[in-house]
Formats: sequence, C-alpha cells, structure tokens
Amino acid sequence: MTAPVKESPDAFRDEFVDATIACSPIPETDELSRETIPSHVANAELKRLFRHSSHYLAGILICLGLGFISFPIFTRVFSVSDYGTIELVAKVLLLLTALSKMGLQQSALRFYDGRLFSSDQSAAQRYYSTMFYGMTLTATSVMIVFWLALGFAPKSLIDRSLAALLFLISSLILVRALTSLLWVFLRVQEKTKLYSVFTVTTKVATLTAICLFIPWLGRSVHTYYSGTIAVEVGVVIILSAILLRGRLVGLQCFDMTLFRAGLAFGLPLIFYELAGITLDAGDRVLVRHYLGADALGYYSVAYGMSDYVNNLLIVPINLALAPIYMRLWTTEGQESTSDFLSRGLDLFFMISAGILAIVITTATTR
Repeated sequence: MTAPVKESPDAFRDEFVDATIACSPIPETDELSRETIPSHVANAELKRLFRHSSHYLAGILICLGLGFISFPIFTRVFSVSDYGTIELVAKVLLLLTALSKMGLQQSALRFYDGRLFSSDQSAAQRYYSTMFYGMTLTATSVMIVFWLALGFAPKSLIDRSLAALLFLISSLILVRALTSLLWVFLRVQEKTKLYSVFTVTTKVATLTAICLFIPWLGRSVHTYYSGTIAVEVGVVIILSAILLRGRLVGLQCFDMTLFRAGLAFGLPLIFYELAGITLDAGDRVLVRHYLGADALGYYSVAYGMSDYVNNLLIVPINLALAPIYMRLWTTEGQESTSDFLSRGLDLFFMISAGILAIVITTATTR
C-alpha cells in the first residue's frame, strides 16, 4: 500500500466529491460531503489564523517591551502635565483620523479579491488606486476643515498653546489615515511578518527620533510629536513607494464607482469606530477639565498599562481574522466561512476561559 500524499485543500475537495459521487450516489453522501468539506477548510484556516496571530503577537510583544523601556525614560524627561497633554492630543488625533478615513480601511478589506487580482492586473490597479487616492482625498478634506476650525475657535474653548500644538499634529491626520490603509494592504495580502517588522521598526525609529530631538528642541510636547511626525511620514513614503514600484497605483486607474461603493460600505461603520474612540477618549477630556493636567498624566499612565495587557489577546486575533474570513467568503462561500467563524469562536472562548481560570487561581487577596 502506498503512503498517503498530502494534498492541497482544493485538490482534496475535488477528489473527495468525485469519489463520493462515483461510489455512493445516495443522498446521504452528498450531505456527508457538504459537512466534511467545510470542516476541512475550517481546520486549515484555523491553523493559518493561529500562525498569523502569532506573527502579530510577536510584533505587539516587542513593541510592548520597547514601551516598558521607554516609559521610565519619558516620565523623567517630560513632566506629568506634559505626559497628560501627550495622551490627550493622541486621543484627539485618533478621533480625527477615524473621521478622515470615512470607513475606507474597512472597504479595503471588503473589496479585496486576491484570486481576481492575481489574474487581472487592471482590476488590482483599480482597487489599489481607488482606495489610496480616495483615502488621500477624504483625509486631506478633514485636515483642512480642522485647520479652519482651529483658526476660528475662540480662546475660551482652546488656548493658544494647545491650538498651536494641534495645528502641528494635524499633518498626522493624513499620514495616519494613509498608514492605516497601507497596513490593511499588508493584512489582506497576509504578509503578517512584514507587517510586524514595519510596526516594530516604526516604534524603534519613533523612540530614537524623539530622543535625538530632545537635545535640539528641548523637553516639550512639541518635541515628542516632531519626532513622531518625522518617522511616520517616512514610513508612509516607504510603503507608498512599494505600491508605486509594483505599478499598482496610478491616478488614471481611479474608479469613481468603486470609490462610491467603498464610501457606502464604510461610512456606516464610522459610527461604530467613533463611538469606541469617544468612549475611550472622553474620560481624558473630563479629567483634564475637572482635575487638571497633572491628574490626567497619572490617570493616563495607569489606564495605558492595563490597556496594553488587554490588547495582547484581542488585537492579534482581530488583525489576522478579518482578511481570512473575507477571503473565505469570496473563494469558498457562506458555509465554509460560517464553519470557520463558529469553530474560531469556540476556541476563543476556551482560551479566554483558561486565561481567566489562571488569573483567578493565581490572584491574591488582602
């Protein structure tokens, strides 16, 4: 007897269906094939999910380690009030960036079709060009509106020093909107290792730039964001150059129909994203208003530490999950996608329950 040969999921599926039809053409066999094939696909995709999640987790752990190293340095370099202002501005920037994206990063996940793009270069060019230039258009529009709002805002609402700082970081609205889209391109292509390498490199470069700028610009919030802007602009240029070199982006390939479809799909999702950000950032505004910048600094430190731990389990899975089930929906259909998500949810509950049990049993009470 010959040893079994490991075949691809598609080959297994075709041979299995052919065998069941030839050998047992009774209705029960069709039911068996419909149940077995999605299970086979789901198991293979779950292994892919764990592999990709591990790549994302490795990058997050390295960034978390860098954060623990930089945290005592920055708390000594910057005052408590400066640290609180940094966190407040970061949350405002996060809110503006979410608004500027108009949900197009979600549309980039939805409308990616790897099988079509591998055989049709023009379709790939329309997709990448429309998403890239569409994001540039929406983010630039929000950035200009924000400039006008800062210019006409009364001093009683925003003091001049904070307004100057917000004007400085407003360039990051466009930069971070494009960065989020370029990250999505890496995710849908399932280049998980490259994604992690870029995130870690960006973190290292940002910390280095801030430290180098401190002797030159002094210990201030402006110094922190000047280093951040320099690095993030460089990252966008590099990732954009990769797209341009692959001849995937061209203004003549912009598809207005696809752009409208992307906005129609993504705009409703803005409310979900903005609600989450407002819930997360609204407390910063209230703390600064009622308790002052020093209290905001202490609050931001404690909140940030707990948030890091919570994200260790959730973020890697979220990053890996969406591209996989979108691809499954396009290539395998609803049944395989549903089976994959059901099995994945069961495993997530099992892992979460295990972690919770470990925390409960190792926790100490006083």
